[in-house]
Amino acid sequence: MIITKLIGGLGNQMFQYAAARRLSVKRGSPLKLDDSIYRTDQAGLTPYKYELGCFRLGSKMANKMDIIMAGIGGGPVSVIVQLLPLKKQLKMIREKHFHFDPEILEAPDNVYMKGHWVSYKYFQDIEDLIRREFTFVSPQTGRRKQLSDHISSLESVGLHIRRGDYVSDKKANQVHGVCGPGYYAEAVLMISARTRSPYFFVFSDDIEWAKRNMRIDHPVEFIESGVKDNASEDLRLMSQCKHNIIANSTYSWWGAWLNSDPDKIVIAPKKWFNIKNADTRDLFPEDWVKI
Repeated sequence: MIITKLIGGLGNQMFQYAAARRLSVKRGSPLKLDDSIYRTDQAGLTPYKYELGCFRLGSKMANKMDIIMAGIGGGPVSVIVQLLPLKKQLKMIREKHFHFDPEILEAPDNVYMKGHWVSYKYFQDIEDLIRREFTFVSPQTGRRKQLSDHISSLESVGLHIRRGDYVSDKKANQVHGVCGPGYYAEAVLMISARTRSPYFFVFSDDIEWAKRNMRIDHPVEFIESGVKDNASEDLRLMSQCKHNIIANSTYSWWGAWLNSDPDKIVIAPKKWFNIKNADTRDLFPEDWVKI
């Protein structure tokens, strides 16, 4: 059995799932998801909820006994685990650093994975499976279906602006920072030079800021819904664009990665964090453009 600890929003949950799913395939072992953090007080963290239910996943939810087998909680729980047969105990695997750790690809069965695992290299050899499982359960309807058809008919560019807690939370701002108008202006110019008749669709958790600050000399639509309200639906629309300009956000990373257009252009920020010495060398697929 493989269990992965889920934490953060939709984009982070997708990375945690994908890395653990690859190990479950490697070991021929069932995958379970520990979503317990979303049922507890997330003091000091940006509040999120479990959001992977929109996808056709090859996993189940972990129950209390599964978590006990991983020795989570200490005290009496650890004693109980020590009494279990070795084959039923789960080994804790913690993420050592942000960049790709190849040892994870050869991890044993019966593990509890705790980390973010933000790299395509953790699952690139099962990419087709991950794409199939990250398909949406429900069809698009109403306004979303109309937008999808509109996006499909154009040389569409999905542009995502992440603000939210990156601005309002001091600690998050110190770690992540935000991509400013200069980054987006350069990305828009680059896309415009490489495409004919680009049509921009702007997604953001602060759409009013986007309207005030984005200067795009091409047709543009601002999508009136934010990450908190419609995360999975906005993600699906971003993935249906022909090209993507992403923020320093795992959420828009996945919007671009799920884009299946063979001729897509993806532009991403070189500066992913607002801290020095952050190693992001394994974050982006090689054909993405970093500026």
